[in-house]
Amino acid sequence: MKKLVFFGDSLTSAGRDESHPTDLGHGFVPKICRELSQDWEAVNCGFNAYYIVDLIFLLSDPDIKQHIQTADQLFLLIGINNIWSDGDEPEEIWETREQRSVEQFETLLKEIQTLNPQLEIVVGLPFALFDLPIYRDRLPHYQAALQQVAIHLNHLVIDLTSVLEPLGEEAFTWDNVHLSDLGNHAIAERLIPILGS
Repeated sequence: MKKLVFFGDSLTSAGRDESHPTDLGHGFVPKICRELSQDWEAVNCGFNAYYIVDLIFLLSDPDIKQHIQTADQLFLLIGINNIWSDGDEPEEIWETREQRSVEQFETLLKEIQTLNPQLEIVVGLPFALFDLPIYRDRLPHYQAALQQVAIHLNHLVIDLTSVLEPLGEEAFTWDNVHLSDLGNHAIAERLIPILGS
């Protein structure tokens, strides 16, 4: 049996019951899992409101560590909370916090790979449909910085913004970050050919 781990924040968790390890939530994860062949099992390790650094600390949790060490493939989607909380700061402060987030992202990827050197990691770039121009202006640079790190470490990167943009506001819920069923379906359709293959 092969294992696929989904690792991230509330976009991955999508309302899963963290007290039940087999709960896949109500987002793109169960939509993908319905298409997996019978020789794959999947685990949703998404956690509401988590930042990049929170996932780094989570790697010391015995259950999370065991899931990663026994996984064949991992889909990582993390980082939108970092810009959502700091993206409207003055330029100098934002540049410092953006750099810190990118460095933490690199640390996270390296530590995951250390736990399981054979693991195939697929990285989804964080996305949002921000209302404020300052967020919209800063998001592409932030995404590009994360992408550069992932590519440098030889991981496949999926630009999820390009999947969601054609759907516009219909891809999102009221906060323009969390996904509607339509948005979750679009992401699942993009990832199904890649995950569990």
